[in-house]
Amino acid sequence: MGSGVYVIVLMVLTSGSLALQWISPDLSSGTLVYACVGQDVSLPWKYQTEAAEHVIDVEWRFRGQDQTETIIATSVGNQFFPQPTIIQHVTFLSDAGIRLASVTSQDGGQYTVNVNVNLHGSVITHSQNATVSVTEPPVLSHHKLHVHLLPGVTNDNRTGQWHAQLSCGIFTNIGNPPANVVVTTPLNETVASTSFENGNFMVLLPNPVLSGRYACQLVEGPSTSCLEAGSTPLYKDYTQVNGFKVQLDVTAATLATLRSELKAERDALFNCNQRVAELTGLSASTTDRPQVEIHRPVDCTDVQRYSNVSGVHTLYIGNTSFPVYCDQDTDGGGWTVFQRRQDGSVNFTRLYHEFETGFGDPHGEFWLGLKNIHQLTSQAEYDLRVDMEDFEHNSTYALYNNFSIADGTDKYRLHLGSLVTGPSANSGHMSYNDGFQFSALGNDNSGYNCVATRRGTGWWFGNCTWVNPNGLYLHGYEALASGDTESKIIWNSFRGHHYSLKRIEMKVRRHIR
Repeated sequence: MGSGVYVIVLMVLTSGSLALQWISPDLSSGTLVYACVGQDVSLPWKYQTEAAEHVIDVEWRFRGQDQTETIIATSVGNQFFPQPTIIQHVTFLSDAGIRLASVTSQDGGQYTVNVNVNLHGSVITHSQNATVSVTEPPVLSHHKLHVHLLPGVTNDNRTGQWHAQLSCGIFTNIGNPPANVVVTTPLNETVASTSFENGNFMVLLPNPVLSGRYACQLVEGPSTSCLEAGSTPLYKDYTQVNGFKVQLDVTAATLATLRSELKAERDALFNCNQRVAELTGLSASTTDRPQVEIHRPVDCTDVQRYSNVSGVHTLYIGNTSFPVYCDQDTDGGGWTVFQRRQDGSVNFTRLYHEFETGFGDPHGEFWLGLKNIHQLTSQAEYDLRVDMEDFEHNSTYALYNNFSIADGTDKYRLHLGSLVTGPSANSGHMSYNDGFQFSALGNDNSGYNCVATRRGTGWWFGNCTWVNPNGLYLHGYEALASGDTESKIIWNSFRGHHYSLKRIEMKVRRHIR
């Protein structure tokens, strides 16, 4: 890791008289930067005063992620007095400047300097502040990435399909913000990780599995910028996969699943026949086959005809079927949920094709998939409801009419009607996204490079948006390493673009006339 002193660019907040002037020629107001763990950080605040002004004292304060503000040092008569617990950590530069030595993640937060001056008998305070974001690089066991094919196959709970799985690690520290990996197939297609277990990223290989060399490498991000120079090759590894053998394992597991499901269906039908025979007083051998009603709902409004209990159901639209979560409790029920964030358990930094097909678990955090959302909203007129909650247990919702998205040829362009009157009368900012195409990693259609700006977020970006339900999962005002604010889960008119929401859920219901 490189060494050196990193200069933090400041956001200026000055109160009182303008006689005292801040003079920091190397600083540009409003810029936020981050430093790596172990580096020194300088905050070179400088000022000049008028002849009539007398500096009484200088005070430095720190506000960490827990939002608790503490005094870290004071200066009186050019004598610098740091708090005893950090006497070796904070040193005085000149004027109002300080230096933080060998920063850790605990040093990330807002630093404020207050200069108190006496001007004609009045005490006036002049202030400036800076936000320091400390980035920690990922750490690998034996200092090298290792990828290998796990034995057997694993079942994708979301789709029910069987897949071969690569393991990529071993990480003893995933870094801060967390690092991620991506796998490149023999056809040079990229596949994102699906989970992180015991220091390893797990990657499900798409079917059919091709024979050839697969590469796993670290995705570039804030934490990787702190890796030692020249170490990049250590964060990429290769493995050979025998696609024929893997496909045999996938086929065998699929057949076993089908046999189990068929047996369960036969047992259920037998029990049904027996029950019918008991109810009618006839012998099961002479009873006609019972007529079983087959439900093939196209949305959760259809599901309400036979079940008013919230949960996961299968929808059948055209020649396709897919599982969804039906909300039968909110505002009369019938809501088909297509997106949910609630605990950060699912990584939403995904490639474009993953947003097309969907990911996650309908019982928890998930994205239904653009293809499925298009099929769903092309059947009739649908209303969109977005429920939101912050970490202080405040909640609200936004309700729109005429929600639908185009198909893949038009990049799933968003069509959104007007905001319907509701308890969240100020929540109309998603209307700004109406008419824009969907963008994600590998396919940015925003025209403003919004996917990179928003750190891999997938959304209907306009000028990088006022709402970002698929953003990074952080806690409230928790700072991003880069210092930006709108890469988090935000809804600007609810808690502003500095606050990351705790929970957000998007769902549609057939319009009630």
